[in-house]
Order: sequence, then structure tokens, then C-alpha cells
Amino acid sequence: MKRILSGRDLERVLKPLIMQIRAEQPVSPAIGAHIYFVESGMICRNAKTKDGPVAVVLSNFAARIIEEVIQDDGVERSIKLVLEGSLADGRPLSRVEVSADEFQRMEWVTSKWGAEAVVNAGMGTRDHVRCALQWLSVGVERRTVYGHTGWREIDGDWYYLHAGGAIGPKGPADSLATSLPDPLSRYGLPEPPAGAALASAIRASLDLIDGLAPDTVSFALLAAPYRAALGDVDFSVHLAGPTGTFKTEVAALSQQHFGSGLDARHLPGSWSSTGNSLEGLAFCCKDAVFVVDDFAPTGSSYDVERYHREADRLLRAQGNHSGRLRMRADATLRLAKPPRGLILSTGEDTPRGQSLRARMIVIEVSPGDVDAARLTVCQRDATEGKYALAMAGYVRWLAGQFETIRNRLRQELVKLREQARADGQHARTPGIVADLAIGLHYLLEFAESAGAITPEEKKTLWERGWAAFTQAAESQAAQIATGEPTGLFLRLLIAALASGSAHVAGTNGEVPEEPTLWGWRPMGSGAGRTATEDWQPQGRRIGWVEGQNLYLEPEASFAVAQHLAEEQGESIPVTPQTLRRRLKEKGLLVTTDEGRKKLTIRKTLQGARRSVLHLESSSATSMSKSGSTGPEGEDAADSGPETRADSGAEDGNRNGETAHVPPTILQENATVGRMGRSEGERKRH
Repeated sequence: MKRILSGRDLERVLKPLIMQIRAEQPVSPAIGAHIYFVESGMICRNAKTKDGPVAVVLSNFAARIIEEVIQDDGVERSIKLVLEGSLADGRPLSRVEVSADEFQRMEWVTSKWGAEAVVNAGMGTRDHVRCALQWLSVGVERRTVYGHTGWREIDGDWYYLHAGGAIGPKGPADSLATSLPDPLSRYGLPEPPAGAALASAIRASLDLIDGLAPDTVSFALLAAPYRAALGDVDFSVHLAGPTGTFKTEVAALSQQHFGSGLDARHLPGSWSSTGNSLEGLAFCCKDAVFVVDDFAPTGSSYDVERYHREADRLLRAQGNHSGRLRMRADATLRLAKPPRGLILSTGEDTPRGQSLRARMIVIEVSPGDVDAARLTVCQRDATEGKYALAMAGYVRWLAGQFETIRNRLRQELVKLREQARADGQHARTPGIVADLAIGLHYLLEFAESAGAITPEEKKTLWERGWAAFTQAAESQAAQIATGEPTGLFLRLLIAALASGSAHVAGTNGEVPEEPTLWGWRPMGSGAGRTATEDWQPQGRRIGWVEGQNLYLEPEASFAVAQHLAEEQGESIPVTPQTLRRRLKEKGLLVTTDEGRKKLTIRKTLQGARRSVLHLESSSATSMSKSGSTGPEGEDAADSGPETRADSGAEDGNRNGETAHVPPTILQENATVGRMGRSEGERKRH
């Protein structure tokens, strides 16, 4: 019995043959032109009727697609169509650009061309107009527009993209076009100079370190743009200081290396913007400095928390090279878009959190640090475009050897990171020092090759810069320590005891030795010879003390510390269980219950068997004051009084007893002492 094919089976069998016929005999545009045509300045179509074809007017205008623009942001590619047209009476319609999705829906006609452009009523008329525009548009040009700054490899060569186009190994590339978000529209580099003009521009850029501010500030501002232009940056710089210290103005000088118009009044980012907008701009601002200005959390507790939350989100994404994943409408994942430049933040406050601060370097700017007269001179140079000229020359110099530099950059950073390592640092700090130093290194190499500085000047500037970066790293340890969970926890407990919010009792509930230190207050009663003085506990009991042994009730002590933190607009950033592990890792728990595999121990206190954390009272007090962190990251620290004594000796060396030898990164066996410089060096610089 013969099998009768269903319609679906027949389609499946014939599909390969149909596709082959179409490939050999493509549909002619003339067929579309036979269906759709322009008559009297209006788009029309031939509609079939029983009496033959009848012309039906679809719109009161005629238009055509003149260009297909592929927008490439380095992660995703999207298409926009450029159209031109005119009304039936001959009046021209403006040139418009619509996305492929907008064009498909045909809802753009009124929003782009206004009420005079009419698509007629009728079932499917919009679809017919869309189809007619595609059929009647012949010879559509196609071009690619890049939606970001920074490096792209195109046809085997490396080009640095900016708002005005691109710079390659031979200079400006007129064939490459960019389209940046409005806040980044001033990221425009001039044509790279040569000869004496290039040397003059480089010297103007180097003048940032000539008396403008302390070296810790000025060298960071100078190195940041030149490091950013090398790509793959995983840290941020934060300028912190009170209002009136010219933080924004000096940050703008660094920013103006990428465009003379990026002055203090036209910075691309602000912490008052939404997190999504900052995230999008930081993604598009590739291989360039992206200033986010004015981190000054104010308002309600919710507003303050929002500032810190948005800062954590953006700066953590920068430090981790990661972006938030999102879903499309069809439930597929969008590609992540992390920050791709170097974020330079300013603010009166510093974003909180130990791990977040470890992902940036905090540069303190105090009143009087910035010389106002020198600032005016530098601002004039920046506005005249000298910094942007220097950067244009720099990226052209890099373009001719960019592949080679990229291949060796990681090795050079590893060497510098090892040379920058010192006791008591967070594990990320040497990497930040290395990154800033590598930016300075390539700037000095470029400056020497352009004849802007001599080899002797290059050596002197390198030594000054290394000393400045390592000095900033020493200060960074204190910034990180303030957000370290165990130090924060113990400082909050000490504050609670001092303020009368909590108390620690003797092992039987009695008044402990030195009661004022443990949250007890004298209360007098009676008068004259009958006057007595009794000690009264204040607030909630959080533990017991016996000589040098401090036994903390875990839940009560954590709750008191967290409550006090919340009153200050902060929080302990870990759970109680994680906090206990951190106390153990830092050597602050004197004993633990190994048999029960518990960090708490069982002890009879005030007539009851209790699970408590066992600390040394003097060690806890010392830790709360120092907030020290260990050399191997946020979860490791020096432990015990002996280690702290050693750290103190090392601090003494860093304060001037041992001079620091700056490394030469091109020497394979360069050796380095502890970070810091002698008192004599500090006076000279």
C-alpha cells in the first residue's frame, strides 16, 4: 500500500530541492518592484483583485534605506538602518537612524518624522510599508561603527579608538568610525604630533609631578592614564579628602589626557548617577581613565547605603574584571559587560569594606596638598590640549608594537609585583603598585624615545615614582584595616563597653578587675558617713573576664557590635559563623574545642555551662586598636603579641631606618628591600 505524504512530510522532503533552486535562481528585485512602487511621491503596492491589479497607497511619503550601520561594542554587534525620505508634496524628511528591531515593528515613523508622515490604515499596511522600504532600497551601503574607546585589532593592525575616530601605527585612520555615549563624546584625541611638538607635549604632561601635589598624589595621577592605555586594568584609584582640596580638579587633569574638553565641569561620571548608567559607561570607556566624581554619601540611611552599594558594585566589578549577567526577553543570557578602563574616583568619603578597598588604592588629599598656582598652569596646559597630544603620540607609539608589549606585559607585572611585596600588606596591594609603576615605565620609555627626557632624567623620575607608589601602599594598609571584619568587630565592642551599651562580668557575675574598662559605672548612695559606692553594669552582658582570659557570648557580642555599626551607617560585612573563622585565622582565639570541632569552648560561667569564644583580653584590646591585616590577603593576619612586636620593628624600618632601592624592571635579577624611603629622600622629593 502506497504511503500518502502529509503536508509537513512533503515540505521536509522538498525543502532541500527548493533551497537549491533558490540558490541557483535568486529572487530578482524586479519582482519586489513589480509589487511595490512609488507613485506621486507615495509608496504604493499592486493589490490583486478579480478585475486585475489595483494600486493601493500605503503612505503619504516615499523613503529608502541608504545605509546599514553595524554597531560593535567589542562584545555584541547590533544593526541600525539609516533612512531618508520626502513627503508627497516634495518636502524632505529628516535623515533618521533606527535599530533593526524598531524598523521591524514600524512604530518609528511618527516618533522620528512627526505627525505629517502617515502610514495608512489597513490590516497589514505597516508590514507592507516595511517590506516596500526593503525592496525599493537598492545599493545600501554597509559600514561598521565602534561603540567604545580603546584598542581593537582590525585587519591585522592595532588601532586606538576615540570619539574622533582611531589612531594606528601610521597615525589617524580615517576609515574607522566611532559612536560613543554622550557622556563620553569628549574623549577625542588630536592628530599625533611629531618632533619638537611631541617632546613639548610630553614635558607638559610630566609637569604634573613638578610641585603640583605630594608625589603620592601627582605620580598616581600621571601614571593612571598611561597605564589605562595599556589595557587590562583590574584596580581603581580613589582620591579622598575634604571639600576644597581640589580633588576634582586634579582628577580632571588625569582625565584630560583623553580629551582636552574633559575638564572638571565635564567629567563623564558622577556617583549620584544610577548604577546601571555607570556600569554601561565604564564598559564603553575601554583602555582609558573614567572619572567618577563626588563620592559623598548624604541624606537618609537608605541614600547613604545606596551610595556604598553602587560603589561596591562598580569598583568590585572593576577589580574582578566581571560584569553582571542579564537575561534577554527570550530568557537567553546576555553577555557580561564589565568595566574595561581605569576608574578614577573622588570623594569626601571612602567606599567601605575591606575586600573592596583592597581592590583600589586610596590616595589621601589634605588641605594645602595641592598648589593652587601650579594647578592653574596645569589646567591651562590641559585645556590647550597638550596632555591629549602627548597621549595621541603615546598610543601611536604603542600601536606599532602593541602585540609585543601585550605578550610581555604580564611577565613585567609579575616581576614588579614581587619587588613591591612587603610584610603586613594585603595580597592585592603589590599588584596595584606594579600596575601604576608599569604605566610610569612605559611613559618614561616613550618620553626618552621622543627626546623629551634624558636617560639620567628617566632614572631619577623612575626612582621618585617607585618611592611614591610604595609610600602610598604603606598608607593603603591602614585603609584596608579599617574595614577588616575582626578588627571592626573588636573596635565596636570596645566602643560599646566605653559608651555603656554593654558590659563584661567576672566569671560569677561579680564586678571584674578594672571595671571601668568592662562597662561598669560607680553608683553612689547615701550621704556623709553612710555614703557608699557600688559598681553597676551597663547595657547588655556580652561576656566574662578572668585575668587575661576573655570569654565572649557569641550571639550577644555580635548583636551588640552589629547594632552599634548600624547606628553609624555601617555593618559587619560577614555572618557570625564567618567572623568566628576569621578570629581563628588571625590567631585571636586562645583555645577551641578540637574534640567537638567547634570554635567555641564549653565553660561554666555564672553558674551555667556555656558555649563561648575564648580570647586573650589584652590581645583583643590591642587588635581593636591596630586592626592589622596579614600579608596573604584579607583572611590572613599576624597573630599573637610576638608577631605584632616584629611588625612594629618593620614599621620602624619603613619610617626611615632602611633606605629602599627602586627596581629596574628590565634587569632579570633586580633586588629590592622593604618599601619606603629614607627621611633624606623624602626631603629631597
